[in-house]
Formats: sequence, C-alpha cells, structure tokens
Amino acid sequence: MKTIFLYALFLLGIPNFFGLVIGWPLGIVLIPLSRLINPTTSIGSWLLSIYMGLSMGIGFGVAGIIIVRLFGEMPGGAVPVISGAWALVYYYSRGQPKMEAWAYVVGIYVSLITYWVWQPI
Repeated sequence: MKTIFLYALFLLGIPNFFGLVIGWPLGIVLIPLSRLINPTTSIGSWLLSIYMGLSMGIGFGVAGIIIVRLFGEMPGGAVPVISGAWALVYYYSRGQPKMEAWAYVVGIYVSLITYWVWQPI
C-alpha cells in the first residue's frame, strides 16, 4: 500500500515541488560560477538556463531519493521517468526554454545515477 501511495505522490508532482525548493538555492550558488566561466552570462542567457535546469533537476533527484527512502523503498527507474515527464510537460506547455527543460531531466538522471552507483551495499 505504501508503494502505491509513494507513486501517487510522484504522479501528483509533490517531489518536483520539493526539488525546486532544494534546487533553487543550488542554482543561486551556480550563477556566480557561470559568470566566471563566461563573463557575458546574463539573465535570460542559454548558459544560465542550463545551470538552473541542472540545479533544479539535481534538487529533485535529492528530494526524490529522500522521499523514496522515507517510505522504505529503493529508487527505481520509474522515479526519473515520471519526474522527467512532469518537467517536460511543464516546460513545453508554458513555453519555457527547452534547453532548461532537458537540463532539468539530465539533472534528475545525474543525481539518481550517482546515488545508484554510490549507494551502500
């Protein structure tokens, strides 16, 4: 029953909200770093969109792992698929930058693959 409730939370997009809460501060930290790499980076630039998408995707990955582990489950392949679909639907339906959408999806997979590789056995 708890697995059904867990995936219902994911289908409702609750972990995506927590991922934005976790990922936004990470993005704020990455903005000055992007200025070091490319001094012409400004609000609305493609490089900044990629950094923000990656940071919010990584934030979701962390939030998703925490929520799944709190339910006593192991994060499986459905977690990034459901959340990546949520992100793509949001970005494409709202006319947001597509590079940021795909960076968000890449951030989700990076954080979850990192967890899967380095999880304790």
